[in-house]
Amino acid sequence: MTKITVSLNGGSKHDEEPIVLFLHGYGADERDLLGMVDDLALEIQWVSPRAPIMTSNGGYAWFPISSSLEFSTAEVEKATNTLWQWIDQVIDNDSKLILIGFSQGAL
Repeated sequence: MTKITVSLNGGSKHDEEPIVLFLHGYGADERDLLGMVDDLALEIQWVSPRAPIMTSNGGYAWFPISSSLEFSTAEVEKATNTLWQWIDQVIDNDSKLILIGFSQGAL
């Protein structure tokens, strides 16, 4: 089973405040969207996991795609389940999430 093993986090967790979850796109990594932290003036907790599948360019993907940019719905569902398992392990169940995703990370 593919697992998420690397993530970055920052900010401060305050009661009742949501956690921002950054999900990068195909071929990127957990650092890709972090420029938004300053741009959004985030003072709340954020987390940015690395997708678990290494791509040929040295980046990472949430699910495999073909050279014609086609993908399998089953693979997207599998990636979604992997992400939720990671969220359940890392983030408190009572926490509200704000999702910011790009490309594959937005699916």
